[in-house]
Amino acid sequence: MPELRVVRQTEYCVDFANEYGDFFVTAKWDGCCHIYRYYNGATFEDKRPDDPNSESDYIHICDLREFISFLTEVADKAERILGFEGYEARNE
Repeated sequence: MPELRVVRQTEYCVDFANEYGDFFVTAKWDGCCHIYRYYNGATFEDKRPDDPNSESDYIHICDLREFISFLTEVADKAERILGFEGYEARNE
């Protein structure tokens, strides 16, 4: 897994990015997060998240641990149903 780094920190939020720049998260003081996932070679340094031409996906989450738990359960069940090889092949 790529290393996580702090990009910027203020009194109210911390911005994180992975070493490739294709994941970018703003963790806010209220427990909510803005999560961006860039693709097709784009990175958070190339594009502004609010740019309509940005090659990115965005989600606003306020229950991050619950969301992670849900996605983990989805991945586990999908792997059991679809089989290890089929599920992993879709994620490469």
